[in-house]
Amino acid sequence: MFDSINFINIEFFFNLVPRFFSWLADLFSGGGFIDPFLAKLVSTFVSSLLFLGIFYAYYMKQLLHRDNRNQYNYLLDQVALNSKDDIRTQRWKDVLGHLDNSSINSWTIAIIEADKMLDEALSSVGAMGDSIGEKLKSMTTGDLPSLQLAWFAHKTRNRIAHEQGFVLTQKDAREAIKSYESALSDLGYL
Repeated sequence: MFDSINFINIEFFFNLVPRFFSWLADLFSGGGFIDPFLAKLVSTFVSSLLFLGIFYAYYMKQLLHRDNRNQYNYLLDQVALNSKDDIRTQRWKDVLGHLDNSSINSWTIAIIEADKMLDEALSSVGAMGDSIGEKLKSMTTGDLPSLQLAWFAHKTRNRIAHEQGFVLTQKDAREAIKSYESALSDLGYL
């Protein structure tokens, strides 16, 4: 009725394991052909090798983990820098786009945005002060070669914001934006 066996008898394999260890114990305890001192020496050597292998594997795992973490952090930093550069570049393109418009309001927006970027750039290099004027006062021409251009551009922005009858021309707007560009480039912002 049962001509073929369609399963593996796992119990047979489980019974082989204790029989193997009992054979090893007999072999190393003097019941076999190996001297008991030599058996202890061999087992101590094998145990030492296994311990060293475990220690080496753990050490290599730690090295790999540290290297992977360093690479991961480096890649994250690169992505963050690239995305900051991309955002800054896009913001500057938007400023230039407003400048190319024929509307006085667009030129005003361009100057105000460029002034915000100058404020961020000055803060990023550690300029001291609460306002852009104070930050520019804390800088020297050694720190910012285009310091006078930055002052000119910021004063143009202040005239827009504070003078009632000030009329911004496209020529003035272009000069101010060019000055902002020089200052932002010198600060490493663009």
